[in-house]
This record gives sequence, structure tokens and C-alpha cells, in this order.
Amino acid sequence: MMLAQGKDYDRMIEDLKTEVQALKSRCDGYEKANRDLTSRCDTHENTLEMLRQQIVRYLDSQGTLSTMYHGNTYDLLS
Repeated sequence: MMLAQGKDYDRMIEDLKTEVQALKSRCDGYEKANRDLTSRCDTHENTLEMLRQQIVRYLDSQGTLSTMYHGNTYDLLS
């Protein structure tokens, strides 16, 4: 009777080890996806900032740039 319980216990331990490895693999995949998405987000933020600066320069060169917002005048940051 003790031998059967030992085998069941060993089997349960092996199953748990397998499950832990599967979870670690999934976690690694999610971490990589997160890094990729963060990198893409950073790239898009940089692109948006570059385009914003180009628009400000263009409007400033055309003399149509307004720094008024709700009746307040704001200074431009370089």
C-alpha cells in the first residue's frame, strides 16, 4: 500500500513540475510581448513628438501659430 502512495506522490510531483515549467514558458512569452509592445509604444510616442514639433515650426514660420488657450497666453518650450 505504501508503494502505491509513493508512486502517486512521485507522479503528482512530476505533474506539478511540468505545470510550473509550462507556466514559466507562458510567463516568458508574455514578458517578451510586453517588451515588444513597450518598444512600439515608445516608437509611436517619439514619432508623435517629432510630428508635433514639425507642426509647431511650420505654423510658427507661417505666422499662424497661436499660443492662446482659453484666454491665456503660453510660452513655447524649445
